[in-house]
Amino acid sequence: MIDFKSYEIKQTMNIEKILETVFHTDTQKKVAVFLVKKIFEGSPSEGKIGIFWNKIPFETWAKEVGVTKPVLYKIFDHLQRIGMVKKEGYFVYLDYEFAHALHRLEKAWKKIVRTTVKKELEMV
Repeated sequence: MIDFKSYEIKQTMNIEKILETVFHTDTQKKVAVFLVKKIFEGSPSEGKIGIFWNKIPFETWAKEVGVTKPVLYKIFDHLQRIGMVKKEGYFVYLDYEFAHALHRLEKAWKKIVRTTVKKELEMV
């Protein structure tokens, strides 16, 4: 079950709080925050901050965060699927797609609510 509390979403949220809305277990949150921060520490390439996939020390990072490599890969894959992280070739960077997706969701939800309210008013 998703535990999404809309009233907790604020524009001033830090990385940890944002990732708490996406990941549900403490381990998932811890690994996701770790990965995002490591990508932030990367170097710029073509105007993006990131890290080269073939230079990621997965074994070391897994030990640092206290999980197995498969768990690290799984969280990384989830970050990719939701659009927070993007991998182009061998370069991994933080992406805006997650924010864009939330904006599209906002527009779709508003349209649904407006349409429903309009239909209800027309019936009265």
